[in-house]
Amino acid sequence: MGAMFFLMEFVRLAREARAPAARRRRVQDFRLARMVRHAGAHVPFYREAFAAALFDPASVRGLDDLPRTPVTRKMDYRRRPPEERLAAGIRAADCHVEHTSGSTGIPLNVYLSAREQTERSALWLRARMRHGLWPWRRHLLIGYYRTGPEPWYERRLRLHITAVEGWKTPERFRPQILSAYPTQLVAFVKELHRWGIPPPRPKAVRTGGEMLLPPVRQWLERTFGAPVYDFYGTIEFGVLGSPCPARGGFHLTSDDHVVEVAKDGRPVEPGEEGDILITSLVARTMPLIRYEIGDVGVLAPVTSCPCGNPFPRIARLSGRSEEMIVLPGGRRASPRLAAIPFWENTNILQYCVTQRAVG
Repeated sequence: MGAMFFLMEFVRLAREARAPAARRRRVQDFRLARMVRHAGAHVPFYREAFAAALFDPASVRGLDDLPRTPVTRKMDYRRRPPEERLAAGIRAADCHVEHTSGSTGIPLNVYLSAREQTERSALWLRARMRHGLWPWRRHLLIGYYRTGPEPWYERRLRLHITAVEGWKTPERFRPQILSAYPTQLVAFVKELHRWGIPPPRPKAVRTGGEMLLPPVRQWLERTFGAPVYDFYGTIEFGVLGSPCPARGGFHLTSDDHVVEVAKDGRPVEPGEEGDILITSLVARTMPLIRYEIGDVGVLAPVTSCPCGNPFPRIARLSGRSEEMIVLPGGRRASPRLAAIPFWENTNILQYCVTQRAVG
C-alpha cells in the first residue's frame, strides 16, 4: 500500500477521533459483528471454537453481545498451525510477519496484509502526534534487533541501533525523539557512561513493551532532560493505548480494537482488576477475538477526560498474568506491590522478586 492509502487511513482515524460518541459506538458495533461473522465463516480455528461452544457468530450484533463470545486462550491459539489461524484463501508466504517474543513459552507469528500494515502505521502515527512526537523529527530507536522496514514517512529521519552499539552513533545523529523499552534505555545509558559519552538530549522519550515504574520514569526524565511518554502496544495488535497526561493510564484505540477486563471470561466493573481480552476490529487476515493477551489491568469509569482524548481509558496495567504474586487463599496481587519499597530509593533501577511457594 502506498502513501495515498496511508494518508486516507490517517484522515479516517483523525475523523473518528472527533466523531460523536454515538457514531463511534455504531461503527464499533458494525465492525465487531462483521469481524465475528468473518472469523466464524473463514477461519478454521474460530469455526471449530464457535461450534464447540455452540455459539452462533450471526447472533453478534454489537459490543453488548461480545461477552457471550468464546475467549481465545493464548496457549490453545498459539499451538495451532498458521493455516488454521489464517482466513481461507490467504497464504502465510504472501503476508508480512511480525514475531512475538515468546515470553510465555510459545512464540507466535502474526500475519498481516499490506493494508493492515498500513492501518497499524497510521494508528501509531495518530497516537504519537497527540503527544507532539512528530514524524519529521529525528528518531533514534534502540532495540535488541531490527524489527523490519521503517514507515515510508520516516525513512530519512529514523535510525535503529542496538543497545550494545548505541554508544557509536547518538552524538552524530542528535536524535529529537528516543524510543526503546525501559530496560533497553537503562542499558543504553550504562554503555554511554562506560565510554564517557554524555546521554543525548532529545525533546521526548517514548517507551513501551514493559511496565514503566515511577522511579525508572523519573530517572529517565532526569537523565535525558525530556518528558517520557509510555505507550501500550503488542505485536499481536499494534498500538492499543496512548498515555493520558491528565489522569494517568492509557487511552485506548477503540476505533480499531475492543479491550475488555474480565475474570473467567466475564467482564468486571470499572475499577476492578482482571485479565485483559482484546478483539481486533480490522485484522481480517488473522482475526483475534477476545484474545487473552496475558496482561492484567483495570479499566477506568467511562467519563469525559480533561486531556481531550475521547476514547476509554485503562486506569492501570498491573503486569503480566504469569508474573502475578499468588497470596494465601489464591488471591493474585500485582508485582508492583513488591516494588513499592524500592520506589523511594532512586539508586535502585532494577530488581528481582522470586516467589518460592504459591500462597
